Amino acid sequence: PLRSTGDFGTTVFWATSDASVIKACGEITRADENKTATLTAVVMRNGALAIKEFNVRVNKAAEGTEAYSGSPLYNYNFGTNDGFYTKNSGSLLGIGAMVGSASAYNDADKSMVLAVTNEDESKANYLKLPSDTFSGITDGFSIGMWVKTTGSNSIFEMTGEKAAVQVSSDKIPSGQWSYFMYTVNKDGVAIYVDGEQVSTEAKDMSALFAGDALSNLDVRVGAGKGTVYVDDLVIYGTALTASEAKSLVDPNSAWQTRWMIDFGTETSPVWGGFTQMTDKTVYNKKLALLQAYGFDREISAYKTAAGGAKICDFVYAEGGAEYKFMVDLPNGTYRVFMYTGAKDSVNTTNFYFQDNKDDVHTQVTPEGVASDNYGGPNTYNVEVTDGKLTITIWGNAEEAAAYAQAYGGSAMSGRIGSIEITKIG
Repeated sequence: PLRSTGDFGTTVFWATSDASVIKACGEITRADENKTATLTAVVMRNGALAIKEFNVRVNKAAEGTEAYSGSPLYNYNFGTNDGFYTKNSGSLLGIGAMVGSASAYNDADKSMVLAVTNEDESKANYLKLPSDTFSGITDGFSIGMWVKTTGSNSIFEMTGEKAAVQVSSDKIPSGQWSYFMYTVNKDGVAIYVDGEQVSTEAKDMSALFAGDALSNLDVRVGAGKGTVYVDDLVIYGTALTASEAKSLVDPNSAWQTRWMIDFGTETSPVWGGFTQMTDKTVYNKKLALLQAYGFDREISAYKTAAGGAKICDFVYAEGGAEYKFMVDLPNGTYRVFMYTGAKDSVNTTNFYFQDNKDDVHTQVTPEGVASDNYGGPNTYNVEVTDGKLTITIWGNAEEAAAYAQAYGGSAMSGRIGSIEITKIG
């Protein structure tokens, strides 16, 4: 969902020009052709009001897939926890409770995830979901999650007086993150791993959906013997088809194609509506299906005393040295806006896109000015053909040395304050 609160105590209200393309909550609907709409954000604080429009492009479903655009009934992301409870951003209310030693864990690949270990068959540790999670479902359901397991024999189970379902991990590669989807309807069960169907069983499951069989259940995640890590647990009130299941992990459907990035230090203010990245944000491509982003190494960042979130901070490599910023993107044409410079001094930023070393761009900004000219000479069209946008950036060595001599400290040349990326074709 779109943010309803912003920085400095602001409240954000959203409106859409076409709810059939994107709703005011941020939910999209993919069609058989690319569609556009305008989202309008109304930002308010203490009676003051600001309005900003965002042009949104919703790409058509990827070739060979039927993209699923419905909202999950439940959506648990373990980066938002309140003690032993994990919040749910699905369309229905219902929190998850971490029982026993189940806890949130900072995973090297996916940040905060659910971690559950059971040394035996006691099923003492697990994530407990509401007993009415599946209540009212009459035709089918789907359970999806990112999973990494080291031998847990049950990653999901639900039991009641008239229903019992246990989902094992035998189809999931051990020791690595995989996207797992389990679908059930009245005619049988299908299992998908990383969008590919790995198991199907035709059987009469109509009794599961009869009467109140799906009411008042004991629903547990990770209760089996062994260790399991889970992230982005979703439950849909329908049995997804094979192409719909594939679309949830297909880069052309699942990867973000609109980026608004504000670079700075870990304590810098963040420009409204932008995603914060710091000098410590390093590109880490360990999982093929996950969208990675960041620099080729840890670099440096600086925050000035004035100028506001938009202009007060930036990243750079000391001495004006070369560094790279990368973000995974579906292939296509992108409009890239480079916001360079800062509040305190003259700055030169050189860069080129992809492997185009012969097409170098240079933005020079005088003291007290940043290159705020969106749509003008600081905006570039870039073709992505290898699933990744790469920007190679460097400064001016003489300028960097002069700055260091005049002001002391790091030689800050080749600065990037923010980047905006939009898919246009």
